Amino acid sequence: RHDPCVALRGVPVVEAMAAIVLADAKLRHRAQMG
Repeated sequence: RHDPCVALRGVPVVEAMAAIVLADAKLRHRAQMG
């Protein structure tokens, strides 16, 4: 049972994870710069 609803539900999750990773990288870069 593989319905497309699962794929549609996964999109916002992937987007949120990408946003968290980008924000984390930006904060780490700012912390390293001083």
